[in-house]
Amino acid sequence: MWDYLNPYSRCFLLNHSHPLLGIRINRLGKIAHYWRISKEINIEYQKSLQIKPPFFLINIAPWLGILTGISLAYSIWLLWQIAYAMKWLNLKWIYYDDLGYIWGCILIGFSIGILVRINFLFPSTESDTLKNEEKLLKYLINPTLLPADSARINLVGTLL
Repeated sequence: MWDYLNPYSRCFLLNHSHPLLGIRINRLGKIAHYWRISKEINIEYQKSLQIKPPFFLINIAPWLGILTGISLAYSIWLLWQIAYAMKWLNLKWIYYDDLGYIWGCILIGFSIGILVRINFLFPSTESDTLKNEEKLLKYLINPTLLPADSARINLVGTLL
């Protein structure tokens, strides 16, 4: 259900070679309905869910970091152009052909975006905020949750 009901699920397909499983099953169901073939899995079409945008922005933080890095590099370049035109500063490496600082700003923005997203994916867990494992199924089938908005669950067992 998450794959085709969540309005942001298509934005997570940037790194995937195939569509999400729920979208593929939904398309196959529409084809089966068109050809009047009985379906083994009934996924009903529903209206997309409403989700809070801040959690989506946290999930795409690395990509926003790249845009922030580009805008930071452009603003630094513009400031140095103004400083050179006013004869305040003469740094030839920033207003000629060397674009290494642009790549540096892009990588810094991407790295900060990754750190922001990782901080939300792996939060500190206090014992009073942890849910028990019986509620795990309820959180797994909730189509409104995003990766950064997931619930904290304490699983107890032995790793084999």
